[in-house]
Amino acid sequence: MIGLKWYGWATWDVFPLGASSEIAFEVRLGAISPGERVTNAARLAWSSLPGDVSAPQSPYNSLSTERYYDPGSDVNIYFAIAELTVTAPVLP
Repeated sequence: MIGLKWYGWATWDVFPLGASSEIAFEVRLGAISPGERVTNAARLAWSSLPGDVSAPQSPYNSLSTERYYDPGSDVNIYFAIAELTVTAPVLP
């Protein structure tokens, strides 16, 4: 198994409501055996506000802080994952 981890960051000064964005990357496979399967996974986590907003934003709601990805939370679910498995062809 070959493992490679790459961490990148993308930031926006302004991200208008209703806007969308795409983050793309290219992966190249080296020498793999016929029939061998390789899975590539991309994981994305984001936050709801720029910078560190850990202090409540409202005196009436102690939970009015920045939302981010927290695996144990039912609220902070700012996370996505996509996987693709490629099988090297078996040639005759």
